[in-house]
Amino acid sequence: MQRKGNAKVILPSDGIFLPCQSEWIKDDSRLKLMVKSRQIGMSWSSAYAADERTAAQGARFDQWVSSRDDLQARLFIEDCKMWAGLMNLAAKDMGEIVINDKDRLTAYVLQFDSGKRIHSMSSNPDAQAGIDPKTGAPAGIDKGWAYAPGASVDASLTQMVADKLITYPEAIATALAADIARYKAGR
Repeated sequence: MQRKGNAKVILPSDGIFLPCQSEWIKDDSRLKLMVKSRQIGMSWSSAYAADERTAAQGARFDQWVSSRDDLQARLFIEDCKMWAGLMNLAAKDMGEIVINDKDRLTAYVLQFDSGKRIHSMSSNPDAQAGIDPKTGAPAGIDKGWAYAPGASVDASLTQMVADKLITYPEAIATALAADIARYKAGR
């Protein structure tokens, strides 16, 4: 068989992780920052490493993970739950926990038998700052300056999809309506 192109396959040497993922897992620094691409498995391998460190007897620290947005924060905890199951680690999904009620700051939490937790939260400033009840804008933004071009696009897109539900077969319309409701609840 003749090879085409110049691509090389780099097989993992220690199991299922690529070399860059293995290096990331083995790095036990207290603070780890990375400029990375999308869809390269770093969240997946970070979830493995976080589980391994957090579940260990004698673990000293909780793990705090900051993700791009709320959805990615939830997905990270799902990856952690998957790894915990594969490694037979006792872990309990604590759901969304309020960290600071005043600022409405929350994180998704997975607690291990060690007593330590993985906290996964959005790095979106709006999610971390909370909404100022006086202005209705993110904390620190003065009244009238919270204009977000395109913010209304979501509402009109949701309405357009809802309007189209009538034309779909009942089973599809019901499933789509449930997805829209889950999406709205997750905001």
